Amino acid sequence: MKLLFAVLSLFSMPLWAAPLQICYEDNEHSPALPKQMVQGVAAYGAHSQTATLAFSLAGVPIELHRIPWKRCLHEAAIGKMDGVIGIGWTAQRQQQLAFPLDAQQQPDASLSLMQVDYHIYTHQHQPLSWDGSRLSGVKFGLSAPQGFVVEQKLKQLNALSTLPSGLNAGLELVLNRRLDGYVLAEFVADAQLKQHPKAALIKKLQPPFYQQPLFLAFSLQLAQLQPDVIKQVWLQIPKARDTIAKEVEPLSKPPAQLPEHQPSVNCCR
Repeated sequence: MKLLFAVLSLFSMPLWAAPLQICYEDNEHSPALPKQMVQGVAAYGAHSQTATLAFSLAGVPIELHRIPWKRCLHEAAIGKMDGVIGIGWTAQRQQQLAFPLDAQQQPDASLSLMQVDYHIYTHQHQPLSWDGSRLSGVKFGLSAPQGFVVEQKLKQLNALSTLPSGLNAGLELVLNRRLDGYVLAEFVADAQLKQHPKAALIKKLQPPFYQQPLFLAFSLQLAQLQPDVIKQVWLQIPKARDTIAKEVEPLSKPPAQLPEHQPSVNCCR
């Protein structure tokens, strides 16, 4: 990859003079997001590395900002940030941000950064079950990272707990059996549990609680001013995704078609 980046630095000519300001989540996925330098930019996780390489291939300079997720979404929606990495599509988000769309004006999963499966993680001895549409055995409730679409889905199922929902706090509450379960991206949970001394007490429920592709979305202001620039970046995502996948251990499944039934919620990953 170092050789590829060196070649790119010689032949990639900037399409945009000033660096675009791009944000993504700051710490929720640590330690699942290893840092890697991509064209001189420190990027954490395969999704941000894919996006960073896509910008480089398109000749668009950027500055990455790791900030709280809700703030990242808000600042991109109002144009303070030019784009956001790793966001799931909803109809409302399409009103606030520019997503890559197909001929039917639906989100184009082929241009997504990665596909993520969210699972319910519960205690080995907790009588919690999930059949793909209904939860049973709920006593204390379940939790998820704040601002994620899975949090809203739990709320729709009347199963959302008001207990702290941070990653470490959530898993500890599950281990102490004060929370029935915690919903988390599979690759994040795998990385977290790999180093947890009590990982054997946690089980992952099947089927996945939710599945979604994550996108690189742009502010509507930038999309209006420079539609050709953002199109060029999106078109480089498949190549960037393949390059990153060859260099790092896969953290997620390859992009797939969007699920047929998307929940009608107001926020997303």
